[in-house]
Amino acid sequence: MVGKLIQLPFFWILLAYLGWYYPPCLVALIFTIKTKRIKYYCFVGFISGFIFNSPQQTTWFTAARDIDLKISNWNVDSYKNCYGDAHYQKRKILYTIKKCDMNNIASMVTTKGYFKKIRQRKIPNAFDYKKFLINQGYYGYYQVLKITKEKNAKILLVSQFKNKFKNYLKNQLPNSYGLSYALLLGDKKHLDKNISNTFKKLGLSHLLAISGMHIGLIALIVFSLLKSTQLNWKLNYTITITILFAFTYLCNSPPSAIRATLFFSLIAMFKIIERKTNIWNLLLASAFIQILYNPKEIFQLSFQLSYLAFATIILLLPILKHKPKFIQGIIISTTISISTFIIVVFTFSYFSILTPLHNLWAIPLIFTYLLTSILSVTRLPYLDYASEMTYALLNKTLYYCEKLPNGIWVSKNDSILIGIVFLMILMVWFFKKKHLWFIVTFSILAFSTYKIMWPKSEFEIHFLDVGQGSATLILTPSKALWIDLGSTKHDGVILQKYLYELGYPYSDAIISHGDKDHWAAITNLNIKNLFINIHDSEKSSKQWMNVKNKFKLNTLEFGRKIMIANSELTLRVLHPNHKNHGDKNDNSLVIWVSYQSYNFLITGDISRSVEKRIIHQIPKGIKWDLVTSPHHGSKTSNSKVFYEYLKPKRVLISAGKNNRYGHPSPSTLKNLNTLNIPYWETGNCGSLIYRMRNTMEVSTCMP
Repeated sequence: MVGKLIQLPFFWILLAYLGWYYPPCLVALIFTIKTKRIKYYCFVGFISGFIFNSPQQTTWFTAARDIDLKISNWNVDSYKNCYGDAHYQKRKILYTIKKCDMNNIASMVTTKGYFKKIRQRKIPNAFDYKKFLINQGYYGYYQVLKITKEKNAKILLVSQFKNKFKNYLKNQLPNSYGLSYALLLGDKKHLDKNISNTFKKLGLSHLLAISGMHIGLIALIVFSLLKSTQLNWKLNYTITITILFAFTYLCNSPPSAIRATLFFSLIAMFKIIERKTNIWNLLLASAFIQILYNPKEIFQLSFQLSYLAFATIILLLPILKHKPKFIQGIIISTTISISTFIIVVFTFSYFSILTPLHNLWAIPLIFTYLLTSILSVTRLPYLDYASEMTYALLNKTLYYCEKLPNGIWVSKNDSILIGIVFLMILMVWFFKKKHLWFIVTFSILAFSTYKIMWPKSEFEIHFLDVGQGSATLILTPSKALWIDLGSTKHDGVILQKYLYELGYPYSDAIISHGDKDHWAAITNLNIKNLFINIHDSEKSSKQWMNVKNKFKLNTLEFGRKIMIANSELTLRVLHPNHKNHGDKNDNSLVIWVSYQSYNFLITGDISRSVEKRIIHQIPKGIKWDLVTSPHHGSKTSNSKVFYEYLKPKRVLISAGKNNRYGHPSPSTLKNLNTLNIPYWETGNCGSLIYRMRNTMEVSTCMP
């Protein structure tokens, strides 16, 4: 198979094109190849990379204000969804709208607004939105402030069709139009969030994307209808290709649909000109055409998974001959899951082990629902009823399958190790017994590099940037423990994914007090045990009372020690004692975290009066590696006496950038500067992480 692959022209063209991103690899490639024909293909690929990549602008539009921008393709969805695509200086940008009275369809509108600055990720391994937009081909993020409709605006046919089709589905399939719209046009905005999340959990998200199944089904229906008209077969192919490209454009051109349409079009083209070709060459040619149009497409997950899955199916074609349909389904589903395993695990830190089995029932059900939804347009009797029945069956099956233990969570480090093992298996499969010495040498070097680059930590403490709030994560090999949990519910989604990537599906949590900026993320986290201060009772807000009562509660007070099993980690509670200070900020838990000779003090939102009490409870001579600034650096806390007594090596101020409270206060910064104590502001500097391997290592995640 490898021998056949390296003889294909588009294999070398595509490889050389990718070499544009990694020139040293390309130079080595050209010098090691002896065949002139292959060198010619490499030259074509590299020149294509030069032409299509070099003119591209690498800057990101920012800071410009009061810009007049014309937005085309304005429709009802543009208003309701509050975002869309536009062009500025011939570059694609993403626009957003906060409030707007215009709710019409128009060919173009004039807007006034400014370019927003996108802050890069502030938590390690978190989703990098700016990088995502750049890879999608965007060059700016535009905030619309005002819209005026242009005169004589013409209604666009595409927008008009989409809105009419959506309204038709609403009337025809009232219960399931959201799924129909997602499957038929690739627009998931109207899809029920619970169904969408269940598809993700079961590893079935690929079925909601416009893919080869949709293109194949439409091609089959169109070609069959045209065949019955007794038109010329070449004309039939031409009309079918035209309809497929129109459908792909209608669906906003997702990579999977483009791949399937290009692949089918190339097959049809070679049939029209009556020439034979290699199926691998067609697949590589479609990939090459796609990345010529958008070079950054190759970094998209959908592009990678789509082509990898299709390549797997091509590899399986000889094996699938003369096999029963059910067995074919099992083989295809299992093999695709295995082939895409590494990419999925490394990206999501999650893999659904039952996905191959789920595909066996989901694909027929989705196919049936898709077919009945398409044919319901013909208004044939009972088709809408059949579609609704299929939807009800799908919904019920999803509900029961969600209850099963579907997947496994894999840390980033483990996914790298799995990737090394997977690569070794592939090498053994490709080379058999040949080059055994190379495989053994590679394996030793890979495992050695893994052990050196990603050694296991004995203890970690992560001070994470969650905006105007607080979140500290303590890790040992066997336990994850939070002290405070961010300021918004969405923080919980980010923090839980962060935990998964570190290899901890569950965690315990200590909440210093009932202010929302210290616990809001808890509803989206997998918390086993919850610890609160002894005075956190009926005086707390109703919202906090409703949340905390869902957990198994443990109370903490002065003198309590928490020892982590099989670890030298100890947590001591320094405050509050039995005396209720009346104010919930002054009842905040103050935790002394110690590991070997390293000491950290987490102070909550205590005021200066509590600071004075605490310093009398702390023995002199303790070397503090880090102290968190009380109350996010507020002027009501952070006394000079407090810091003079503790003399910390560093103070961490957990506060949002440009927050409305003015944290940290000038008086706090003045005290720290007077005492020459370095400080770290999460709002400006991002997250701060301490890791104990052989020595204590300090790393950052700068925004």
